[in-house]
Amino acid sequence: MPSELGILSTLHDDFHAHGTSAVDMSNDICNGRAYGGTAILYNNALGNAVNVVECNTVRCTAVTVGTSVGPLLIVNVYMPTDYGTANDMEDYLEVCASIKSLYRTVDAVVVGDFNCSVSLRFYSVFQQFVDDNNLVCADLLRLDSSNFTYSRDDGANMTWIDHILCLLLPARL
Repeated sequence: MPSELGILSTLHDDFHAHGTSAVDMSNDICNGRAYGGTAILYNNALGNAVNVVECNTVRCTAVTVGTSVGPLLIVNVYMPTDYGTANDMEDYLEVCASIKSLYRTVDAVVVGDFNCSVSLRFYSVFQQFVDDNNLVCADLLRLDSSNFTYSRDDGANMTWIDHILCLLLPARL
């Protein structure tokens, strides 16, 4: 919930946090998944090297970390779920565009729940986003297809919907 974001920095004495809530509290009806949102926790020792990056969507939290070779953008994402509507696809494409706008000039790592696996409708959009933006899907390169990142409570459904995308600018290679 938006009112609970301050709790993130109290989870551990050695960590700072920045997060966003996906719950819309602008009217009398809560809209969004309860407790939905993203956050990034980082060690206090990195405090001077970390800068919060404002995102134009509640589905992302981003920071830059100063490194010896330049800034590194880290983005945590929670993509829309596909319920089969045209609006779902539009929302997914909108978040992809928001992510792309964040990393134009820095190396980047985008991590999170992309809500897509090979068998789902969003996967083609996800793959096109990866290809169009010269990203590398590091998890798919390093792990075999028997892995999964989501398991329904009853164990009847296991899918791979969380991914790690990396962008390395050519000057850094």
